Amino acid sequence: MHATRARVRASEGPVTVYSQALDEVLERLQQKPYRRKQIRKWVYECGVTDFHAMTNLPKALQAKLLHEVASGSMEVEPYP
Repeated sequence: MHATRARVRASEGPVTVYSQALDEVLERLQQKPYRRKQIRKWVYECGVTDFHAMTNLPKALQAKLLHEVASGSMEVEPYP
């Protein structure tokens, strides 16, 4: 990993489906806003938090999300 590359780590607080951190990760990866909705649907409607299981996300994005979001740092907040 490059020293200059920003990465969300568990020590910086959890990444939640509604967090600004997830938005920042998706923005940094130059993803369209609908990707956040896709991820939220997987989590809240399907109970899935593993990016590899989110089959409507491109494989490359799945890998990038796994790299950007530290293992075990994604939490699910109650649905608002």
